[in-house]
Amino acid sequence: MLIRCVDCPIQGQTPEIQTSFQKQRGPRVLTTLNPLKLCREDFVDVSNMKYRFVRFRDSPNPIQIIHHQPSEFVPFPEGTRGFIYYNVPPPQCPPIMGNLRFRITSSDDPSSFNCGSDLHSPFEPSLPWHYPLLQFAKAKKYEPLCEQLIAEGLISRELLEKCHLIWRNIENGRSQVMRRILYYLNQPFFFPLHYNMNYFPFWVVGQERLFQCTSRNLFYGRRLTGMSIPFQTQENSYLKNVGSGFFRLEKLDDSPYLGLRLMKIVEPPQLTREKITRCSIDMPIEGELVRRKGEALRLDMDEETLRALGELPVINGMDHAQLTNAATESLF
Repeated sequence: MLIRCVDCPIQGQTPEIQTSFQKQRGPRVLTTLNPLKLCREDFVDVSNMKYRFVRFRDSPNPIQIIHHQPSEFVPFPEGTRGFIYYNVPPPQCPPIMGNLRFRITSSDDPSSFNCGSDLHSPFEPSLPWHYPLLQFAKAKKYEPLCEQLIAEGLISRELLEKCHLIWRNIENGRSQVMRRILYYLNQPFFFPLHYNMNYFPFWVVGQERLFQCTSRNLFYGRRLTGMSIPFQTQENSYLKNVGSGFFRLEKLDDSPYLGLRLMKIVEPPQLTREKITRCSIDMPIEGELVRRKGEALRLDMDEETLRALGELPVINGMDHAQLTNAATESLF
């Protein structure tokens, strides 16, 4: 079947929209979250809005679509017009990895969906804006969203119950802002080299539990030799590196410990003012483990974290781009 695509919008620019849709007060009524069943009535304009209420035909209760968490309302950028949809993970991946996304298009014609682009995160532009199933499934105010997904066959009642079970059995205290949700061991996750804590938190989704874990930050207070050099900020005493990328955890040969492999560079390391530190690590190379003097560095994790990671499956048969798109980390 031939689908004619109109010119694709570039995020940050305002496309010329040819649409019968006009901004209205009150919730926008949507017919579907399935990208294969969209119609013109599902087109939504949230340009410059901090939030927008939408509801579904079979539910009188609206849900709120926001650009970021309520404590930090950030307006949607100009030109954020398109379709809200549910992103179903590939068959190789756990269905619990599904998430809600916003596809920017140049028209209210559903055929423009395939040549549009997903809205980017306001704080990590290399990642799409999205809201994970595991996160919104626990909130009573999003029950209409969950029921719509079930009615359309995008998720099952059993999957929703599994999400509820995971939250009931949550390990290590109460829920916080969830970032770096790991559904499988070789899952890529975004990490900035300038992250200013000695340890970084992440979440591990077990069979029936959600673990809050931590690991030593290999880049904290360390000089990247060969190119990027940390600098001392005036506001505080810790050191920062410049750059970011997608990493993944990986078992080290003949060892129970895990290392960190750089899968893709997003922001290349940059030369900054020299600062002597107590130790250094080798310049990370795309596709290689993070090393010091040629030896792979191991991540410092407690036994509980290692046990939680041991429950994770390994996904094979997918390249980095497919894995990253399927398992985009949570930003909420």
